[in-house]
Amino acid sequence: MAGISRRFGAVQALSGVDLTVAAGEVVALAGENGSGKSTLSRILSGVLTPDSGSVHLGDARCSFSHPRQALDAGITMVSQEPTSVPHLSVAENVLLPRLHRAAQRVSRRELIRDAAPFLQRVGLMVDPARMLGSLGQGERELVELAKAIAVHPHILVLDEVTTRLPDPERLFRVVDELAASGWASCSSPTACGRSAGWQPARWCCGTDASSPSWTAASSPTSGSVRPWSAVR
Repeated sequence: MAGISRRFGAVQALSGVDLTVAAGEVVALAGENGSGKSTLSRILSGVLTPDSGSVHLGDARCSFSHPRQALDAGITMVSQEPTSVPHLSVAENVLLPRLHRAAQRVSRRELIRDAAPFLQRVGLMVDPARMLGSLGQGERELVELAKAIAVHPHILVLDEVTTRLPDPERLFRVVDELAASGWASCSSPTACGRSAGWQPARWCCGTDASSPSWTAASSPTSGSVRPWSAVR
């Protein structure tokens, strides 16, 4: 991402933000409310369009006006707002991004079979045929994560996911496994700084809303921010 800016009325949410994430790298976005973490994540995943700046995947410049376009390019996000459908089964929710054709016929048995490995990968041991609405909030969040990795993205964006999980350490283990297999992850995890056994590869710290720029830091509470060319 290069030179990303976005304004909402009189509020400048982002101003000239550059962000580079390599394959197999986990980058955590840290900052106070209003520093632009969610706005940057939504632009990367096609939910919002920037006022200026560009998004590149490798050498190709991308322009997303819809999350489906980002998804087709290999970018998916687990957002703060749940996108699950309570009256559908767990398996149907996990594979929902694959079921986007209006006349598509699906087999219930195949859905259950195909969804099971992704549920196991996030550590959710429930019957895939069970209705999603019968699960607890933390279990539903794991279904959201399973749905995101079921599309085999190149980049996984996690927007404040840890705030809704009973066991954030489980998420960190999944993220590390995905990074080891070559996926890139860009996240704004509230609980990262409180985890004794996990740290992302890099922290990118946003300033307050009055001056929404970004810098690199060794930790979200680092007193001295060292210069880094990939994020400003």
